Amino acid sequence: MNNILIAGLVFVLVTAGGCSHVGGEEHISITNSIKQEVNAVIKEHKSGDWSPDLSMEEQRTLFAIARDTLRKIITGGGGLSFDGYEITDKLKNNCATFVTFKNGDRLRGCMGCLEAVEPMAMSVQRSAANASRDSRFAFDPIKESEMKEINIHVSLLSPRRKINSLDEFKLGQHGIWIEKGGAGAVFLPEVAPEQGWTKEQTLQHLCMKAGLGLNEWKSGMTFMVFESVVLSEE
Repeated sequence: MNNILIAGLVFVLVTAGGCSHVGGEEHISITNSIKQEVNAVIKEHKSGDWSPDLSMEEQRTLFAIARDTLRKIITGGGGLSFDGYEITDKLKNNCATFVTFKNGDRLRGCMGCLEAVEPMAMSVQRSAANASRDSRFAFDPIKESEMKEINIHVSLLSPRRKINSLDEFKLGQHGIWIEKGGAGAVFLPEVAPEQGWTKEQTLQHLCMKAGLGLNEWKSGMTFMVFESVVLSEE
């Protein structure tokens, strides 16, 4: 099992057969249930051409799952379930996800998985639960009094694909995962544009986060890219 550092964002463990999230995990089963009314307007940002083609209602459901999971975790409000949500066929499709919690510009938790090993709704719930108790904030966890100030971002990831040339890596469009000698790191698509990095700087920062030398990316490195759709509430 390789420790994969989600540079500046998340920490996950990736195995050949799937992934394991940091933090405790509840047993979660997906069932169709009474639809929860959600009036939020959800903004969808696509990094590239890929999309899971969700309706606004399905996007709202995922967003509500993330929000309600956070509330339950920080208030001790009972176990996690899918009661009250309509889980459509698309939300049962396997998909890799990340959930990010911010208070203003301050990161308060971000966790997820790079492998599409479970249904989308389940993955979002699990990512939100683990982001709610991100170990980096163990001494300053999200407080109930912060709930109204927390901004939520739900990232849905396309399948990863290996590239043979860095000419195929498009900044802003692609997230990128690197691996060399058992060490690896990944950036989501938005990281490089947010930091104002060039392609070379992005690769150097990835190497640093993986515990490798700055220029290790120049030879013997495995590169994989993916696209994302990020959901946020207006």
